[in-house]
This record gives sequence, structure tokens and C-alpha cells, in this order.
Amino acid sequence: MKAIYTACIMAAMAVAPVAAPAQNTFKPLEKVTGIAFLQSDDPNEQEIAAQNFFTEAYPSATVLAPADFNAGSLSAIKTVWIHVDRAGLEKGWQNVAAHYGEGFIETLTKYSKDGGDLYLSGQAVQLLVGMGRIDSEPTIYGSNANTVDLKDTWSISANIIDSNHADQAGHALFGTLYDDYEGYFVPLTNLDKGIYPMLAHTDGAQLFVDDNNCMWQSENLDDFRRENNAQVIGTWGQNSGDNVKEFGIVEFLPDDAYTIDNVVKRGWKGNVIANGMACCEWAPQGENLYAANLRDLSFNTLNYLRKSYLDEVTSGIGGVEIDSVGDAPVYYTVDGMCVAVPSAPGLYIVVENGKATKQYIY
Repeated sequence: MKAIYTACIMAAMAVAPVAAPAQNTFKPLEKVTGIAFLQSDDPNEQEIAAQNFFTEAYPSATVLAPADFNAGSLSAIKTVWIHVDRAGLEKGWQNVAAHYGEGFIETLTKYSKDGGDLYLSGQAVQLLVGMGRIDSEPTIYGSNANTVDLKDTWSISANIIDSNHADQAGHALFGTLYDDYEGYFVPLTNLDKGIYPMLAHTDGAQLFVDDNNCMWQSENLDDFRRENNAQVIGTWGQNSGDNVKEFGIVEFLPDDAYTIDNVVKRGWKGNVIANGMACCEWAPQGENLYAANLRDLSFNTLNYLRKSYLDEVTSGIGGVEIDSVGDAPVYYTVDGMCVAVPSAPGLYIVVENGKATKQYIY
């Protein structure tokens, strides 16, 4: 059997505590296409700042106006980012969709159901309700018109224990890095293992923020995962453990991804990252000490969804000679070793009925 080249993007990575921002390795991906930022009809400074990052990070990618959001323009787009952060925006997905034109929610729903991946951030996470991807609206919601004078550090905690994970600090969103795809994932600065600072003022200066969370709550993490075929990746920095009830970053998985026993399938082929955390603010008033962490978290998220790193790492897999025994699937690891059953989340080569495919095992 010829060598199989692949990559695992959720193996845990040990990170030493850091008290101040480290030198990250962010570098724009000049050639990446198949990814789009969707503008609203009247973008504000928060949304413009997010778009400016996007065009810096992906100079060859696409910025879509609402009028261009249709099946034709989306045919070549693998991943769409929608960011909404508005003071005074009333709660409800309809109030978000109103800024993107007639027929928007129907087009978005079909795109996601058919396999298109989405990054929904800020108040845009509410669109999942209109799409029918989740039944319940976010229970924590803010659209503050008055800014908050930030005195402490607002962080994301990935120290979330569920029935499948000891924590989420190894998720690609936080910068798990392998040599095979260096440049696609940037390790975030952390204050402690699994704690990632996102907003803080610099010495002697003030920082004013909006504090607009848009998050789900549940008394039972595994029930939430089971009902929505989802995994919770991030919560407020002060939270951790197996009793987390506030869900700030949620990954809504495609139907073919295993997450938990007796999961509810909803007929979805696309992956969705929903990030409704207020600490991920693009345009606070003043200098944000940890602005690079927001840049890198967003960069990692989009690369994780777009999977453009696989264009290099696994190109040519179609010509691999494979072994298969009967109808039972055979799994190969990042090292090309055959395993009976995957023991950790990650990308595997799955051989079944004489055919090899790349599959993410959760």
C-alpha cells in the first residue's frame, strides 16, 4: 500500500501559560479561494472591521453583497462568513435577515443543508433558528447602545468537559498546529491552559466595549449536544468543567459526524461554527491588548471550515492503493497506520467497499 498523507486537526496541544500576547505567526493566505464574507445592506463599524480582516487574510477570496447571495454565486463557495454586531438590534432572526434581502434565509438554508459551511458570529448566530438548524433562540442576548468601560480581561474558556472530551483546548479554533499545515492555524495566546484572553485595555489606557452576547444556555450539556448534533467549544472565561451551562461557541455538525449516542439528525450536510461571544468584538473604542487573538481565532475558524489546507496535504489521494476487507470500514491515521477504531477525534482516511474518503471523526 502506498503512503497515505493526511492531517489531524483536533489533537491536544500543550501550551505554556503566557501573561501577555506572544508573537503569533499570522500570514495572509494569498491563494485561498472558495470562501466569502457576506456584507449586510448597511454595514456598521463592527462589521466593516471584520470585513477588513477578511480581505487582509484572504486577498483572493470573495466579498458578496446581499444582491449577489444566490445559488449561482454560491456554487463555487465552500464557506460563508456572516458577522452581525449592532447596538439596538432587537432580538430575533428576522431582524438579522432583514439586512440581507428577500429570500435570504431560504438561500442560506439550502446552501447549508446541501453541504456549504458557515461561520456565523455575533448576533448572526440567530439565523440558525430561522434556518431550522436549532429550535430554541439564544437565551443570553445583548444589543447595548451604551459602551462599557472595561476594567478586567474578557476571555474564552475551552475547559469544557462532556461525555466525549476532557476539554476543547485541542480544537483547531484555538490553533492546534502541525507542520503539515503550518500557516493555516495560529496558536492563540493563553493566560492558562484553555483560557484565551480576547479583550483587555493596555497599560494606562481605557477600552470601551459593547457587551453584546448572543448565546445559548442549557442545564444539561450532553442533552444540548444530542438534540442539536453539536459540540460546545467555548464559554465565558470564568467557567469550566462538566457543569458549563452557557454556550458561547458551538459547532453544529453535519449528519454524518458522530458526536454522541442517540443524536437527533436534521438532514444537514454543512458544518456551522456559531460564535456569539461579546468578547469577540472587532471595533472596541481604544486599543485592545489581545486584538491578535480575535484575528487568529477568526482565521483558524475559517480555515477549519474551508479546509483549504487539505488541498495541499491530501492532494492526490485518489490514486492511493488501498486495502479493504469485506464491507467493514478500515481507518488510517495521520501516520498512515491502520486502526480498528479511531481512538481520538480527527481526520482519518476511511476505506470502505474499495473506496477511500477523507472523513472527520468526532
